[in-house]
Amino acid sequence: MQWQRMNPAAFVFMTFMLSLVLLSSASLYAQQAPTAEAIELIQAPAATDESQMLTFRAPYQGPFTDYVKELIELAYANMGYRLNYVEMPRSRSLTEANEGRLAGELGRVPEIAEEFPNLIRVEFPVFSFELVLVARRKNCGACSLSQVQNFAYINGMRSVEAVIREHDYQGETVALNDIDQLHQMFTSGRVDAVLINDFEARELGYFDDRHLIANPMLQSNGYHYLHNQYRTLVPFLERELYALHDAGVLGDLLRKHNVVMAPPHGELPDSAVPTLEVAAGYQPGLLNADGTGQYWQVLEQVLTPMTESLNLRTYTHQKAFSGFIEGHHDILVGVYAGHQPAESLVSRVHFAYDQPRYLFALDSDMLAQTKAGESNRPICYASGYGVREFLPNTINFYRADTAFDCFNLLNMKRVAGVIAYANEQPASIRQTYYLEQLHDSLPLHLAFQNNLTGRKLKRWFDARMRELSEAGQVNLLPVEADAL
Repeated sequence: MQWQRMNPAAFVFMTFMLSLVLLSSASLYAQQAPTAEAIELIQAPAATDESQMLTFRAPYQGPFTDYVKELIELAYANMGYRLNYVEMPRSRSLTEANEGRLAGELGRVPEIAEEFPNLIRVEFPVFSFELVLVARRKNCGACSLSQVQNFAYINGMRSVEAVIREHDYQGETVALNDIDQLHQMFTSGRVDAVLINDFEARELGYFDDRHLIANPMLQSNGYHYLHNQYRTLVPFLERELYALHDAGVLGDLLRKHNVVMAPPHGELPDSAVPTLEVAAGYQPGLLNADGTGQYWQVLEQVLTPMTESLNLRTYTHQKAFSGFIEGHHDILVGVYAGHQPAESLVSRVHFAYDQPRYLFALDSDMLAQTKAGESNRPICYASGYGVREFLPNTINFYRADTAFDCFNLLNMKRVAGVIAYANEQPASIRQTYYLEQLHDSLPLHLAFQNNLTGRKLKRWFDARMRELSEAGQVNLLPVEADAL
């Protein structure tokens, strides 16, 4: 395919008209692809044997970058181009691309344009992401940036440098060359936290560790960039990317690589919800039936500004759970992350750490059989959620209304054991039990309905908890466990 000849004035006019078509909007995929009429005014340069290969920095291996690579490669392939990758530090590749020694960058944030003027942004958001601060809940609670003494990040990440400037962070920072170094330094405890893209944090398993918290520090889109020498390819690449989007290929690739992209946040709601129904299972001293207790006190402080009418409801754990599932309550109190009711949302920030839970049995043999999953009788529990993960899946469970009922059933040998907190063992029952700790203190979260109101409440709650934690008004660190 050859360039069509046109006089200089016509070319300037056509270029100006095309640039008007390519203006971007603020939302993901909201901008329009170049129209067929505009794109036909200029033909794409032919991919000759010498020019058909474009070279980029090789991204680290992972599902997210595999998605980005396949999407970009498909668009170029439709234009007759192939991509080549070279290993290079992230911090160096921007300079190499700006100097024209690389064809460009696979995906970078919009802010690089000012510092690297030779790179042209392809006006199609290839991905969206959050920059998250990952830290250990037990050390810093909500773990805002001001609550960590130091953190590590990947050298060359302009988004991290922007966050450091915006928050005037005065702690120590460690810039590392690659994700493996960062992961090793964090897991070995040599740094308090890491500032990292959310898709990298997911691939490292940080979102699956209930003792880690990932605080969003910035949300942005990633764009493909080409060096100025390839500027004539830009409008055609935009057309191909929009065509792939409109054909549903992006969704197919996201599912193929099992990629979750950060949804747009928008602004926090500026008005309270009329009524907020909050349900919890009874826990003496923590979630009392009259709305008093340590947990209710914290939640009332956090939730009151979100609503005109706050209703705190204490039930049995089973009734609270069922009421939430049936849609009678906006919030369910006291779930473990990853064990919230199906289809519901769970807060990122916990509101407290619970106490360790124990398995009680009448004798050591039954305790051992139960732990091995060999008991024919069920295990009884009354409080909490997510207990099934701590015992073999061959065990049957029975939920009673109260721990007192469970211990009575155990004494009658109707159940093989009881799962309970230390303070749930009835003082009035004179019986010696064999016991073993099932888990240590775990962070407790709120579950929200997966609807517009629930999503707003979740974001509002997380933001409010970070604010109160940073101000020292709530304590989110584990407390000393009750002794047995």
